[in-house]
Amino acid sequence: FSTERPGVLLIDGGKGQLSAACDALDELGILYPEDLVVLSIAKREEEVFVAGSSVPINIKTDRESGDELKRSNSMSESSARIDATLPAVLLLRELRDEAHRTAVKAHRTQRELDALKVEYAVEDENDLDVRNAGERIHTLEEAFQSIAGLGSAKRDSLLKAFGTIERISEASENELESVVGIGPNLANRIARSLRKGS
Repeated sequence: FSTERPGVLLIDGGKGQLSAACDALDELGILYPEDLVVLSIAKREEEVFVAGSSVPINIKTDRESGDELKRSNSMSESSARIDATLPAVLLLRELRDEAHRTAVKAHRTQRELDALKVEYAVEDENDLDVRNAGERIHTLEEAFQSIAGLGSAKRDSLLKAFGTIERISEASENELESVVGIGPNLANRIARSLRKGS
């Protein structure tokens, strides 16, 4: 077990989230940037904020920027711009995106667990049946995320059509095929993967 502190703290969000994190660090007596570099990365604007600096760093690629890039270049002090293809920038974006994926997965699993608690009229999630159901949902979630040819848009379409991964796992291949973008081969892979995962 290491007691070393990290050198960088990356916050998912913009100025407000960075400010809240810095307030928490102040309360803990952690000095920044002396002890720790504190950054936040905002997805919508693709900007990195650094604790202690009022100028965000724009990390949009030229392709993402389009006309916005021309407008921001004319606004000299609104944000600094760095090459969005630098490995460090790509790493920051990948870390942020993975944090989003993990959060979405956790929230989805919690919502399904909460729905099961309501369905089975159970108040304590430590109840064995609900815990077993929660473990089954987690296994189904992993299977659902790993199906070849099933990207996030198709997963979202399936969840919109069926409501939960459990209901998707119970659907027939014909029912799966009724969702836009799901052909017979993919419907077969989904059915096999989710039945194996349950």
